[in-house]
Amino acid sequence: FKYLIKNAKNIDVLMLFHISRCSYWYAYFYKKLNPNGFIYVKADFNLEVYQKEWSIVNSKPKSLREFFRKRRESAEYNKRKKLIPMTDLISYESLEAYEFMKYSYAGINTKDKTIYLPNGYDNEIIEKIKVKTSEEKENIILTVGRLGTEAKNTELLLETLKEIDLKDWKVYLVGSIDKSFISYKENFFKENPSLIDKIIFTGEIKDRKELYKYYNRAKVFVLPSRWESFGIVMVEAMAFGNYVITSNTCAAKDITNNSEIGKIVKIDSKEELKKELERVISREINLKEKYEKTLNYVSNFRYSNLVEKLSKRIYK
Repeated sequence: FKYLIKNAKNIDVLMLFHISRCSYWYAYFYKKLNPNGFIYVKADFNLEVYQKEWSIVNSKPKSLREFFRKRRESAEYNKRKKLIPMTDLISYESLEAYEFMKYSYAGINTKDKTIYLPNGYDNEIIEKIKVKTSEEKENIILTVGRLGTEAKNTELLLETLKEIDLKDWKVYLVGSIDKSFISYKENFFKENPSLIDKIIFTGEIKDRKELYKYYNRAKVFVLPSRWESFGIVMVEAMAFGNYVITSNTCAAKDITNNSEIGKIVKIDSKEELKKELERVISREINLKEKYEKTLNYVSNFRYSNLVEKLSKRIYK
C-alpha cells in the first residue's frame, strides 16, 4: 500500500490478481489517487469455486455454522461487487469460465469489460531451445508441481503407478515436496522397493532452463490435480510436444483442445488414470501423431501473442 500510494499517479495500468477483497482495496486507493488510471484484473479463476461461494451468499442458513459461513462469504462479495465498477478489464483463463462470466459477476454488469485470455508459456525462452523430435524423446512420464499438496493429488499418481507395469518407462516428479507428504513417500518406496529406479523425485528445480530439459526429454505429461485454475505447467509441457493427461479441472478442455491432443480423466479416478497410462505404455496411443498436433495447437498459448491481445484490448 505504501508503494501504491507513493506511485499511483505514475501507474498507467494497475494489474491485480483475483477478484477479491484485497484487490478491492488496492483498486480503491489507486482510483482515489489516479482517477483516470486503468485497472486490469487477471481473475486466475475457478468457476466451480465461484459457483459454490455465490450459492452460499444466496442461501438461507439452516444452522449456526452455515449462518457464519454465509456472513463471511457475504462480506467478501460485498467488496468484490464494489471492485467490479472500478475495474476496466477482467480476463478469464478458461473459455468455459469466460462464457459463463462475460456479462456479469455476482450480479454486477461486466459487459464489454471481459476477455478470454488463457495462461501461456514463455516462448522467448522456449523458442531458443531445440525441441527434440518425437523419435529423440525418451520413455518418460513427467509431472511438475507442489508435490504432495491436496490440490496436486500426488498420492493418486503414485497409487496408480504401483499397479502398472512400467516396462521401459520412467516417471519423473519435479517440484518441492510438502512436509505432510514426506512420510507417505518414504513408506511408498518401502512397500514398493522395485519402483525406486522407476519413479524419481528430483526436488524443486528453480532454473527454468534446467526444468525445460525434463520437458524436452519427456513424451508424456500428467497432472491429476483435484483443482486448478489453469495449469501453466501443462502448456509448458505442450510447447515441447508432450502428450498431456489431466484431470477434469477448469481449463482441461482448453488445454487438450477438447481431448483432441490430450486426455481428460475424472478427478480422483485411479481407474481412468491407470487405463490411460497403460494405453501410453502399450503404444495404443500414437504419440508421434499427438506430438505434431500438440506443437501446432500450442501456438495459441504463446505468451507474446497473449500479451499483444491484452495490449490491444487495453488501448481499445
